[in-house]
Amino acid sequence: MDCRDVRILIIVEGQSDKGFLEAVLKRLNVEFKILQQRGNRPEKAARMIKAESERSYFDKIIVVKDLHKLEIDLIDEHLNEIKRLLPQDLRSRTKTLIVRRSIESWILCGFRELKKELDRNPEELDDPEAVLKELLQRKGRQYFKSWGKAFHMGKEADIEEIRANCRTFDQFLSLMRDPQ
Repeated sequence: MDCRDVRILIIVEGQSDKGFLEAVLKRLNVEFKILQQRGNRPEKAARMIKAESERSYFDKIIVVKDLHKLEIDLIDEHLNEIKRLLPQDLRSRTKTLIVRRSIESWILCGFRELKKELDRNPEELDDPEAVLKELLQRKGRQYFKSWGKAFHMGKEADIEEIRANCRTFDQFLSLMRDPQ
């Protein structure tokens, strides 16, 4: 994937989302900036996008939202509201993505030794974060939501394995490659 000539602004919810994606995107040689939304207010996300776009030009803006245990319609409404609050020039460059449950499903897919202990795709788990913690504990390791832990795992995850097994990660990569 070659996104070196494209500047991408990515809005995420939490520190672990930010850490994991920063590590993965650096490995893919993508020119990006990631901002953490902190909270669920569409107005705040729209303000962040506007403010950052005044400082720098971004060819593409991607808002990534975890599904967790919420209804997909509620998340769709939230993402549509963010886009509605943006001026047309930013709206046309803004794409949205709902991660099935949480970023930890992507992390689970990136480590074959963890994924093989599952009876289904990590995106189908109700609580991938709890499963990741449990599997790592069995191996004498720890996982807790933090930028550093997620960044470290993003540096070591098998990106092709994630792409092949997590539909939403593949969609994320497609959004970055898509010329529009």
